[in-house]
Amino acid sequence: MKESQHIERKETWRDDCLKWICGFANAEGGVLVIGRNDKGVAVGLTNAAKLLQEFPLPEVKTPVETPGKTLGKTPITPPVTPPVTPPVEVLVRLLGQAGALGNAQIRAHMGLKDRTHLRERYLDPALSAGLIEPTIPDKLNSRLQQYRLTAKGADMLAALRKGQAPDGEGMT
Repeated sequence: MKESQHIERKETWRDDCLKWICGFANAEGGVLVIGRNDKGVAVGLTNAAKLLQEFPLPEVKTPVETPGKTLGKTPITPPVTPPVTPPVEVLVRLLGQAGALGNAQIRAHMGLKDRTHLRERYLDPALSAGLIEPTIPDKLNSRLQQYRLTAKGADMLAALRKGQAPDGEGMT
């Protein structure tokens, strides 16, 4: 198993290993192997029990045994789904109530003036999450462009509504 963007080997635990853990968690995940050199040779850990007891990731408690050597190995996975931010929730609720709306209409409903703020905080995250879609996908910058909920957005809206009073109280 060669080192790659998903596999990193360290001979000993050092605080810079935390940088690798954070990097894996913020990207596509990976595996950090402690106790192997860069060539893949098991050099072992002299303080394996103590290291695994104090390891910053509580789910890693079992060392990997190699003949005559003890290694620490942990898979690091990124978050499964990014959290939905309050602005995205507000946008989903609005489109669920009003139907498809254009940029100016959304800003008017929300009391926003800045188009860039709307795009960066509301539209882009909702589009990336697959919660909304443009009505004219081939002309994203059209003045006639509107946004509507996707099936995933409608599912999210239904889940949000289950957690609130039936008369719509709690809408922001």
